[in-house]
Amino acid sequence: MKRIILPLISLLWIHPAYATESLSLKAAVEQALQHAPALQAEQAGRDAAQENIALGQAQLRPYVAISGSFKQEKQHFTYDQPLAFLRTNISNRKIYYGIQLVQPLFDLTKWALYQQGQLTAASADLKLAVQRQQTMLQAASAWLDVMRSQAALHAATKNEQAMQSLAKKADIAFKIGLSSINESLAASSRFDLAKATRIRANHAVLQAKSTLDSLLGKSENVDAHIPHDFYPLALQPSSLAAWQKAAEQQSLSIELARESVKLFDNQYTQALGSAMPKVQLIAGWNKNQASDGSFGGSSVKTSVIGIELNAPLYAGGALSAKRRQATDNKVQAEYQIAEAKRSTRLSTQQTWLTLQSGLAELSALKHAKVSAKEALKASQVGLEVGLRTLNDVMDSQQRLANTQQSYADALARYAMSWLQLHAIAGQLGLGDLKALDHLLE
Repeated sequence: MKRIILPLISLLWIHPAYATESLSLKAAVEQALQHAPALQAEQAGRDAAQENIALGQAQLRPYVAISGSFKQEKQHFTYDQPLAFLRTNISNRKIYYGIQLVQPLFDLTKWALYQQGQLTAASADLKLAVQRQQTMLQAASAWLDVMRSQAALHAATKNEQAMQSLAKKADIAFKIGLSSINESLAASSRFDLAKATRIRANHAVLQAKSTLDSLLGKSENVDAHIPHDFYPLALQPSSLAAWQKAAEQQSLSIELARESVKLFDNQYTQALGSAMPKVQLIAGWNKNQASDGSFGGSSVKTSVIGIELNAPLYAGGALSAKRRQATDNKVQAEYQIAEAKRSTRLSTQQTWLTLQSGLAELSALKHAKVSAKEALKASQVGLEVGLRTLNDVMDSQQRLANTQQSYADALARYAMSWLQLHAIAGQLGLGDLKALDHLLE
């Protein structure tokens, strides 16, 4: 039994990733979407904006109000020609209550407010989608930074170990008189530089993990590995022109600019409605009751139904100013649409070019890694047979470490560019993250 347990314990000690499941890119983004305070705030704002629809509908529905009052009055009358039957002191209770209904029949301003409620709710949905997209990109970038920094730390650690071994060989060779002091000192210096690089790489890992943990709301185990073989992800559509066209049609920034034009159109309708007549149906019933008076108590019941017209004639120029302001705001929003389209086309082109150059760079670095490994082996064999120096081996070792780190950086840039291209076109989803997870397995 001990023969079974002890190897398992040693395996878990050597490989802690087995004890805790590693967090994938897709899982990290899902956790960030559940935790991100900025996204939760935007969701609350969207829920609040949805109530504007009900508020707009209320503008067109009947308005019913009840009213009432109770008053105790004492009145003293003085007459120029007093008459015997007229009282001079009266203590009176007055009671009033009633109900009134108002139904708008024609009011362009209220109709515009009804439309405004729907437009603001649609804008809030778009803002939530933008924040969700930003959260996904932010979490994906943090996860890829962890992956890249871990690969850099792994390469730096291997390089430090190799440099330490070579430095020991150089020191032994110097002591037995097979090499000079300069070679020993150069090897020791290379080892110290490798150690400093490893310390810096370890700090970068801690920084990257802290950024990711802050987005997730808790600490997670990320054991991402750089794949040895790289196969580019398929792009649909496969041309830059098609991506630019899709971005112009589905980009969230362009959609927000279009919603702004609609809102300013609505402001113009409101300004126009404030200068137009308003017609509403009025219906009501009330009762006035007085307990005492000069001729005794009284009770008056009143029923009212009719049409009320209200038309502004002059408001000091405010109505015309509102219309001009709404027109200028609409022109501004239309230029903002043009700017959003220009920016989206440029961002799509730049991201596309970054993606294509990233593919070429990854292909080159993939062959460079193989060449660097073969060069290191050749220099090690050459050192053993006396055809290469210790500095040649150290140069080959350093070149391999640099190539491995460059490959990890290029892979992270490629993955981020792939996500950004989908985000610009308004197509970023969890399926894209799953595809990247398969790429990185």
